[in-house]
Amino acid sequence: MTEILLHTDKERRDKVLRSMANLGYLNVWEGAVRSSKTVMALAAFGLYVTRSTETRFLLSGRTIKTIEKNCILEDFGLLNLLGLAKENYRKVGEDRAIVFNSRCEDGIIREKKISVFGASDIRAYMAIRGNSYGGWFADEINMHDPEFVSEALRRTAVSKDRKHLWTLNPDSPHHWIYADYLDRYDQMTVEEKKDLGGYHWWHFTPHDNPVMTPDDALIRATVSRGFLPLRPLHQGVEMHGRGSDLSQRQRIPLPRLRPQGCGHQILRNRLRNRPPHGGVFRRHVQ
Repeated sequence: MTEILLHTDKERRDKVLRSMANLGYLNVWEGAVRSSKTVMALAAFGLYVTRSTETRFLLSGRTIKTIEKNCILEDFGLLNLLGLAKENYRKVGEDRAIVFNSRCEDGIIREKKISVFGASDIRAYMAIRGNSYGGWFADEINMHDPEFVSEALRRTAVSKDRKHLWTLNPDSPHHWIYADYLDRYDQMTVEEKKDLGGYHWWHFTPHDNPVMTPDDALIRATVSRGFLPLRPLHQGVEMHGRGSDLSQRQRIPLPRLRPQGCGHQILRNRLRNRPPHGGVFRRHVQ
């Protein structure tokens, strides 16, 4: 059985749902370990791929093995979210890819191919040269090689449904992913972001994970705090350790404890009872 969990806390639940439904040119889920950012980003990517009239997509991460672990084969990986069998993830030519059929938003059934590439090597970008993709999902974008990121953005240039989805573990504010992309986009005016095609930067904490109790979230934030946020998120505390000499952007919110527990709401999708093309996202393929 696959379950998607949503907070009973309305503000947190609404944030999660907005991050999944409101996609633009660039969409970033930034957050600590166990903040549920990857699951929600993958759910958004799954919805996008199945509905889009585009047929080829790019999925990248630090290595093939980390992508398989974080995004494909685990309980909340794309195979389970899309209701696919392990055979749908296979070698295609010289590369690995997820291949399946989907009824798109225009009612036409198309074969979808999500090509999988490691992206941390300095020469990784050469593997995607000459390819075209409708959209791109990047797991742990701050672990990618900068040239791969530039090349991947060029590879989606002709897409009619161009979307890029990134997950990010908070890093030093001087990291190139902030300086070259996130901070630059974040400083755009509303009109400039609209002209770009939409830009959404979502920040997640362990409290956004519905399966973690407040105590769990506090422990997670405490043990990770040397590597956490460095972002100007509401009220927070200054982090020590990594980058401790940096600016006011080194502030993050501490989770607030609630004696009742965080609670959650379960949306069940029983895989054993699903149709052949079931999963979290039903595509109604005949």
